[in-house]
Parts: sequence; C-alpha cells; structure tokens
Amino acid sequence: MNDSRSRDIEPAPDSDLLAQLEPALLQAGYTPHVYDACVDDLWTIDPIKTDLLIVLGAPIGAYEDDRYPFLAEELRILEQRLAAG
Repeated sequence: MNDSRSRDIEPAPDSDLLAQLEPALLQAGYTPHVYDACVDDLWTIDPIKTDLLIVLGAPIGAYEDDRYPFLAEELRILEQRLAAG
C-alpha cells in the first residue's frame, strides 16, 4: 500500500456514490480529501499533484456558471489535469 497517494473528490449533492467508492479507494491506499464544490475553496486543489481526481456529477450543466459560480474553477481544474496527461 502506497501511503503517499491522495485523491480529491468533489461529491454531488446527496450522492451515495461517494460512500460506494470510499472502501475500494481506501483499500487501494488513497487518502481521502473530499471537497464540496458549492462550499469549499476549489482553488486549493492541485490538479497535477494529486494522484487521482474524481468529480461526481450533479443535475446542472457546465454552461450554468452564472447560477453556479464554482463551475468556472472546477472546469479550470479539469482542464489543467487533462492538459497534464
């Protein structure tokens, strides 16, 4: 087990998927860092440094950043992660 692994998860509201993923990820040696995109400062996530980034969905569209201001930061994080390969 690699204790240096980290994972960042942004859970969807009322999602039980996180509870389903948790045991498997813990068994794989990941240390959980859970962020609520509506509440937490997403800029603190380093999308390159983290070993695993999981973003759980919600019933909103990525274009609705006028209603959900956190979406711009969330998209920036995903773009950086994808650009890094």
